Amino acid sequence: MTVRLSTTLNNVGSISNDGNKEIILRFFDFMKRIGTSERYQNNNLKAIISYSKFLGPSVSLDNVKTKTKLLHSWIQK
Repeated sequence: MTVRLSTTLNNVGSISNDGNKEIILRFFDFMKRIGTSERYQNNNLKAIISYSKFLGPSVSLDNVKTKTKLLHSWIQK
């Protein structure tokens, strides 16, 4: 079953970190501006929303800059 872009955008509201919500919405605006397809936008948004939920409310997407931080976040779970 395919999830529509509108449904994926509604899922942004379920992210507990407000900074991450803003980052994701800015990324969506960027993808629209450069003319990517809705399918591409939807797939990227689904991935980044899931990742943001995985990181939890205390980790900002801006703070993840290295593989070490990625691994550290995973080990703490």
